[in-house]
Amino acid sequence: MQVIKMAEQQMYCPLAIIEKFDPKKGDFTIFKERLNQSFIAYEVTTMERKRAILLNSLNEECYVIVRSLCVPNLPEAKTFDQLITLLMDYFSPVASIFEERQKFYHAVKRESESVSEWSARVKQLAANCNFWRRVTSTVTQYLYNWG
Repeated sequence: MQVIKMAEQQMYCPLAIIEKFDPKKGDFTIFKERLNQSFIAYEVTTMERKRAILLNSLNEECYVIVRSLCVPNLPEAKTFDQLITLLMDYFSPVASIFEERQKFYHAVKRESESVSEWSARVKQLAANCNFWRRVTSTVTQYLYNWG
């Protein structure tokens, strides 16, 4: 562990707060949520440190991508929020609501799925449909009609 001196107190911070983001294996939105929770857990508050941790939390392939997205500058010249926006736009493009709703309404329970697994999958599909406040009632109605 690395010891970081902040003001008059010492804070212990692991070099790798979370595992490195690999675009072939992970979802950037999930990575971003976990990274933000790590910032809370380790009391990382400055944007400069957040940027440095973000850049160190990307595997080499992903760092090359972010570097190319920042041209003509280097990633260090961007703010944390700018880097997150660039990465979100690249790895999490906005999906068509109609396409997502079609996936939701055509989902079928797999024979190997338990009811709780099926329910979780339907809720995940509904999350991308922009049902807003109606998500719970829409999912419940869909599961009820299915069963």
